[in-house]
Amino acid sequence: MNLANKGNELLFINFNQDFSCISVGTKRGFKIYNCDPFGKCYSKSDCSIGIVEMLFCTSLVAIVGAGDQPAFSPRRLQIINTKRQSTICELTFPTSILSVKLNRKRLIVVLEDQIYVYDISNMKLLHTIETSPNPSAICALSPSSENCYLAYPSPTPSPTSPFSSNGRDAPHGPSGDVLIFNALTLQVVNIVQAHKTSVSNISINADGTMLATASDKGTVIRIFSIPNAQRLFQFRRGSHSAKIYSLSFNLASTLLCVSSDTDTVHIFKLGGNTPNGRSNGGSFDSILDSKGSGMGSVLRRQSMHFGKNIAGSVGSYLPGMITEIFEPSRDFAYLKLPSAGVQSIIALSNTTPQVMVATSDGYLYQYNIDLENGGQCVMLKQHRRQSYAFRQSVNGVGGLSASSTTNARDPRPVKDKTFQRNTIHSLITYLTQAGYPNAVSARTFTQPSNKDFQDVFKFLYNKLEPGFEFQKRFEEEVPILLKTMRYPAADSISRTTLYAVGTPHSWPNMLALLGWMVDLITIVDKFNEMIEHLTMGNNPIPRNRDIDPQMDLTQVSTHQALYSYLTRSYRTWMLTGELDPEAEQMLARSFQRFKEVSETDVRKQHEENEALRQTLETARNEVSPLSALEEEQQRLRADVEKFKTAIEHVRPRIEEIRKDNEAGKQEIVNLTNLAAQLDTAVKETKEVIRAQTVTKEGLETKLEERNGLRRRETGLKQQVSELENQHRALEKRFSDGEVEAERLAKEYNALAVKIGIVPTTAKYSKGQDLELRLRLENASLTSSSGGYAPLYSVDIKGKAEQTVSALRNQLNRDANQTNMELSTLQEDLETLNDTLADDESELRFKESHNTILNKKYQEEKENARNEAISRQTYAENRAEQIRLMKLEAAQNAAECDRLDQEQLYLERQATLNREQTNRRIKELLQQLAAVKQLVEQHVGVISTMAAKELADTLQEKAQLQKVVAAHQQARIQMQQQGDEASSSQPGVERDLLFS
Repeated sequence: MNLANKGNELLFINFNQDFSCISVGTKRGFKIYNCDPFGKCYSKSDCSIGIVEMLFCTSLVAIVGAGDQPAFSPRRLQIINTKRQSTICELTFPTSILSVKLNRKRLIVVLEDQIYVYDISNMKLLHTIETSPNPSAICALSPSSENCYLAYPSPTPSPTSPFSSNGRDAPHGPSGDVLIFNALTLQVVNIVQAHKTSVSNISINADGTMLATASDKGTVIRIFSIPNAQRLFQFRRGSHSAKIYSLSFNLASTLLCVSSDTDTVHIFKLGGNTPNGRSNGGSFDSILDSKGSGMGSVLRRQSMHFGKNIAGSVGSYLPGMITEIFEPSRDFAYLKLPSAGVQSIIALSNTTPQVMVATSDGYLYQYNIDLENGGQCVMLKQHRRQSYAFRQSVNGVGGLSASSTTNARDPRPVKDKTFQRNTIHSLITYLTQAGYPNAVSARTFTQPSNKDFQDVFKFLYNKLEPGFEFQKRFEEEVPILLKTMRYPAADSISRTTLYAVGTPHSWPNMLALLGWMVDLITIVDKFNEMIEHLTMGNNPIPRNRDIDPQMDLTQVSTHQALYSYLTRSYRTWMLTGELDPEAEQMLARSFQRFKEVSETDVRKQHEENEALRQTLETARNEVSPLSALEEEQQRLRADVEKFKTAIEHVRPRIEEIRKDNEAGKQEIVNLTNLAAQLDTAVKETKEVIRAQTVTKEGLETKLEERNGLRRRETGLKQQVSELENQHRALEKRFSDGEVEAERLAKEYNALAVKIGIVPTTAKYSKGQDLELRLRLENASLTSSSGGYAPLYSVDIKGKAEQTVSALRNQLNRDANQTNMELSTLQEDLETLNDTLADDESELRFKESHNTILNKKYQEEKENARNEAISRQTYAENRAEQIRLMKLEAAQNAAECDRLDQEQLYLERQATLNREQTNRRIKELLQQLAAVKQLVEQHVGVISTMAAKELADTLQEKAQLQKVVAAHQQARIQMQQQGDEASSSQPGVERDLLFS
């Protein structure tokens, strides 16, 4: 990055190809710094160096001078070896070298209308490219040796470019196309149709596969593939035009950084977008939400949502160029620089997710990137390159050394348009808020008159010095006031510039002066507010300039004690030239008292912390009621589940037993009826036999019948025996069913007691009798409706299940409430921990603050002694300056005499050669007369200044003697008259203190 037009000490800044080093060219030589960790690697002080380019991290460096010496002409390129301290070769070109690019295969030298391609291994010229005028040296070379491509602006637009004009009035200036040149085959491989307006900056990634371009407007950044020239991504930097200073890929080609003349550096993510710059949509809303609030951001967000909706609905029916207008891709991350309007060059670290920004005002910033969420980057480090920053030696208090011959230059970019706009905005804002009586606008500070400037200056100065009245002429008094205020660039404001304020040469300095005064007023107001805030109480620091000499410093705050000590010491030193030991002792006692109070507070904090720790340990050791409730809740839930399982298990068994009982009862009834019928048949048979007469045949028949009956009886007995066995089996099953039913009933009652629904006085019974009792008497009875009577006293399917469901809901509510109480207890515990941590941090802060105050006291004491020594040497320095000025006047007089003698000698020579050199002698005499007149004028001015300075010094000395005498007299009166006479002359002390 060439900085030759900025007018500062820096002339050139650039990173090497892998962003591990940074090269700097200055007016005193060049330097090379390592980026991580930051430190100087190499430096050489020759003369002004305008270009310094490195070949990665090797010792090969290409330099071009700035033209202050013939050996370092801007047309001469030198290839040097920093390790051997030797020059490898030198090349001279017909015009000034604007830029130099290197990789491991090629060396590129860029002139205004030519580009030279060299083989870096033998420095042989391979090719010369004729280009259109390129004063900004817009050119990019791929760091890759395989994809060794060179990109530069095309002289004319491509015929197939959508931005080219087919009419007769086609523009003849630089086009928005970029040529891609293969530096290995020395052929143009493609033309990139980049922008409608001319290209302002281009960059190629480390692999040589992507090309980033920006136009003069600087609102859109496009990325193309190499060598196909196909557009891959499109990003919108912003809505307003800006000058792009730098484009930079990271080594992985996943991020692209863009810096401009604004204070924002944009970082775009290449992996999160689809081709043609279309975002995936997910990050679009997140980017909008991550921006700031306010009416401007709301309008911007609504317009971007509208564009996104338009592109999503009709994007497939529109050309690509139209769709891109509605659906731009914004930055993934961004960072804010401390100042705007300064040139900057950016690079992404090759080892950590960091952005490095080098600026033209001599700073190197390092920011951290959140690769997942993006957003605003955080500044990690800030390096100030003091070794080549502009510095000027100072002798005494506020005066330049005798050897300094140049005026202090304003380091701010006062002629930069962005700086001027920001200053005008701050001026208008402050004057409007401060009640400036006249109307102000941007035009007031763009084309000002002398009266406008004088009114604003007087208004601002009265804010600094209320009640001040301008007594002399404005143009004569302002330079004195600026030196009194110690304005850093006071030498740039002279009487001549004050007479012509609105001229283009004078107004930037005047505008910068007004901006500095506004900043000074703002700082003073903030300081006063801080003092008021710190001193709120019974004994605030007095706002006037009088300090009570009888103030007891041990009874006030440390800020009041320090302020009073400094005031007393300064008065005593101004009057006597010595410090006040009594004030030092009182200040020491005040700090000792503050230390004792702090120690007491620390002890109290220790005691409170110990009590809190004990409370915390006690709370941790005790069994938490919440844990007990949680265990009881889990146990109850397990019981409920068991109860439900038992109920489900009992239901089929009960039905089965009921069916078996019914079958057994029916079979018993049948057998009983059969036995009764048999008994009746036996009786009838016996009666028949008894009534009949017996014959032989009849007897045989009867015997046969009897045998048949016996056989039938035997069969019936067997049937009866089988039925009895079945009856006993049924009775056994019935008894087993009764035992199982009793067991299930006991298990149900036990679970019901556990969950609190039995007995009627239980917690969750609600007065209902839910105890399960067996009704065995109903086993053989039927209800009036024809069904069987219930065997249990409780309707398990109805009332019990409803009660259990209600209990389950109640337990869930209790569990939720318990969880809420647990959360509350946890929050209380976290609050106690936070309070404990805050107390510990406050304790550490007070201890460190006490240490800092003691250290500050020692430093202030040492500074006061050093200032007293410098004050004593001030008068000696002024006397030495007067002596030097007199010596310089004597030297000027001797020079005048020498010129007179030389004039006589030339006159004698002219008499000898009058006929040949008459005209030449007359011209020489006229020049000598002018020189003599100028020298005499300078001698008179210097003599006048020396006399005036001597008179001012004598007057100050006499005034100081009068003040010392007055103080001694006042001191004698104070000793004689006591405390009442101590306040008799406060005006003298106040005038002496702030004169």
